[in-house]
Amino acid sequence: MRVGEIGKIINLITTFDLTGASVLSVVLKKPNGEEVTKTGSSVTAPAENNEATGLISGQYIQYTTEAGDIDIDGDWQIYGVYEDTTPKKYFSDNAAFSVSE
Repeated sequence: MRVGEIGKIINLITTFDLTGASVLSVVLKKPNGEEVTKTGSSVTAPAENNEATGLISGQYIQYTTEAGDIDIDGDWQIYGVYEDTTPKKYFSDNAAFSVSE
């Protein structure tokens, strides 16, 4: 990935069912240690299986980068957060990715 990319899709596999989520978010940890939480239309749990990747609906969070999200180069981390009204709050495993200029 490169600094400034918009519309790049990152999929996070979870070990829990996402169908009852009232809030889905992802937390990005930048190389400088700053954490940014993203919610809204850029964070979804797709209702269809992704045939190209083998991902199963309700078992992965899909995050689409927006303007200003990927703003520095280096090694990043990301994880997903699931919340519902019972209240339950679950976290996905961390994933890592590199960003270049």
